[in-house]
Amino acid sequence: MDDLPHDKSSRWSGIQQGGPNAFRQRQWITLRLDKVAVLKAITFGKHHTRHPCNLREFKIYVGLDSEQMTEVLHSGLNNDSIPESFSVRYQTQDGMVIPCQFVKIVPLAAWEYNYNTSIWFVALHGVVQRPLVDMISSAYVKHREAVSLRLVAKHLRSRQLPYEEILESAGVRLEHPTISQLYESLVINGDFEEAERLICCAGENDSLFTAYLFSADPNVIWRRLDDSSPDSLVPSPRGGHQMVLDAEHRTAYLFGGWSGSRTFADLWAYSIQEHRWSLVSADVSKDGGPDGRNCHSMIFDSKTGGIYILGKYIDNFAGREVDPKCFKSDFWKYSVRTRRWTRISEDTAAEGGPPVICNHCMVVDSENGLIVVFGGQKLTPESARSGPTIVMSGMYTYHIPTNKWTLEFEDPGVASGIAASKASLFIPSRLGMGMVFDDATRTTYIFGGHKFVNGQKQYMSDMWTFSLKTKEIAEVCSDCSAEGGPDPGFCQRVMLDNDLREIYFMSGLTRDQVLDREAARCTLWIYSITYRRWVRVREEELSDKMDVDDSGEDNTPNPADRPVPRFASQTVYDRTDKTFLMFGGNDGMNDEKRLGDFWSLAIERPRIDEVLRRAKLMLRMRRFKELSATASAVDALRYLRTQVHELVDHKGGLEPLQFQRLAQCLLKPQPLPTDGVSTPTPGLGNERRPSAMTTAVEVPSTNDRLRDESGDARKLPEDLFRPRFEVFQSLMELINPEAREPEASLLDWVTRDRTPAIPRWY
Repeated sequence: MDDLPHDKSSRWSGIQQGGPNAFRQRQWITLRLDKVAVLKAITFGKHHTRHPCNLREFKIYVGLDSEQMTEVLHSGLNNDSIPESFSVRYQTQDGMVIPCQFVKIVPLAAWEYNYNTSIWFVALHGVVQRPLVDMISSAYVKHREAVSLRLVAKHLRSRQLPYEEILESAGVRLEHPTISQLYESLVINGDFEEAERLICCAGENDSLFTAYLFSADPNVIWRRLDDSSPDSLVPSPRGGHQMVLDAEHRTAYLFGGWSGSRTFADLWAYSIQEHRWSLVSADVSKDGGPDGRNCHSMIFDSKTGGIYILGKYIDNFAGREVDPKCFKSDFWKYSVRTRRWTRISEDTAAEGGPPVICNHCMVVDSENGLIVVFGGQKLTPESARSGPTIVMSGMYTYHIPTNKWTLEFEDPGVASGIAASKASLFIPSRLGMGMVFDDATRTTYIFGGHKFVNGQKQYMSDMWTFSLKTKEIAEVCSDCSAEGGPDPGFCQRVMLDNDLREIYFMSGLTRDQVLDREAARCTLWIYSITYRRWVRVREEELSDKMDVDDSGEDNTPNPADRPVPRFASQTVYDRTDKTFLMFGGNDGMNDEKRLGDFWSLAIERPRIDEVLRRAKLMLRMRRFKELSATASAVDALRYLRTQVHELVDHKGGLEPLQFQRLAQCLLKPQPLPTDGVSTPTPGLGNERRPSAMTTAVEVPSTNDRLRDESGDARKLPEDLFRPRFEVFQSLMELINPEAREPEASLLDWVTRDRTPAIPRWY
């Protein structure tokens, strides 16, 4: 395919997309590859000038079959002449790499209403090496076959039809072995004691509750850490400061910031163990360190014991005479071991690094001695003379042992002096985003922030990754808010827990989607790297939001035990205690006010023993209902008052009401489960026994599955099977997705337009 941007006829055009029949008229392109490959990126060429037919919105699908395809990208092109490249999702939710021989491009909208869509040029990038692609294809086909068999087995089991031999012959497991044993004990055998033992084993020994414990609504505990003693020293109120944590010595360091009238150059240390601030230096510039600054970035390298500082904000410099010296990008290190400052570089731009930048982010790969710097606003003499134009920086890496800078990529849409092409993959530059580093995979995560499009501020809610190992760029999500994540925002604070595989997002300044204005919030979000799922700590659990530009009386409730909404604060995360430490920031109600309060935040989730209590309660409630229909009223009542009562949370909620309703089962006759024969089946529990005046509760159970005369397993009565099966399904809500039967239903795969007609002889 040739890229001919000056040839108006060198394009594919769909029919007009506007009008009431646009959906029925939609068209697409399906590309068939010569050989199976793994698509990892796609490049779109454009006309040599802006064009109304450029794709404002499109989707990309891939698959081995043109009729069964997976969506891997939903995005859009800028209406300009610069080619653009996009990374595409090439893995399923469970980590399987997706091979493809067909690529479908579906235009959704052109840049101008009532215009047809045009595609000028397409280039595909990915993996084509045969041995590797063949191995990926084989694994993917086997994965699809296994999923299909599991769906069939799930459907058959729910109808009490044979399914075990199908799975055994294919070497496929429906679920975790403990879950299969739980099904056999609970649903088939009615052995509730064994079912309780197995559910405890699943939670405590097999760790099958982790996904539920993550997604369960967490509770937050705020605690104010301000030292009220009269002789104590604490940092003064500020915003735009930086904090880092020396995890080994349990010490947090704070440097710089802006009070609203002056810039700070002080350095503070907070001992987590002693709960005390100490002033390291009132002015580090007098100790051989940098001058005061704010909107800089700071990281702590555990390997060298050094705090690295880069960048600063230069206030209101546009339109003034510019002293070139103030635009030198100095780079500093403070050793917490020797308590000495070192100026690593007088001007990193002269050494291949970034110019003076502000509102950027830094992370460090301590094991490999690499610092990653991304985004932020470039402050250069040229940008100062250009007035309000904002130029943003790309990504740089700094190798600590060799003192060497490397430019990883720039965003050609915002990079000053770069002509050219977005055909190379990059992460769009931005200001005030959040960034964390995952030591386990050597991956940098970048989230949110804002950029300027045609002079207008645009808040972002996307998430990207950059691998230091492979230099690979991937867009995890183009709009996290649409997938249950945070709203687009600025000054969000992002932290990561490698042990739990979770990323924490503390909201800052967001764009209120309803009121269409900026609002400061203090909301915590949690993202599971393992399950790729968001959980929000409810805002009312923290504080209600306040609007930045609200000039009326503040009627927002703000208990003294919770912080007010804010932005430009700083937060560090202590992995040892699983606690956040947050200091200062700009008041969400009054942008001129700087805060000096200091808080700790702990996340409290349901404990595993609480989850097990609820699981056991479900089992015992079901057991009691069967007892009320099969045993004497005395035995059933004794079981209710002892075995069930001890597990009920009587403090409130639905459990006390459910417990009261259980007693009603004894006041009305219960239908006896029938197995299709005239006499009760011993051991099944469908024979009503006389009252047993004993101290122990004699409970009937079914330890052997019903079998017919030939020894084959028979179906349980539906009125016995279905309630037990529903309890089993309820228990499965506690189990990790990968350990239980598939969530999808076989019936959902049978669509009307693709299902062949049932023959008349059927």
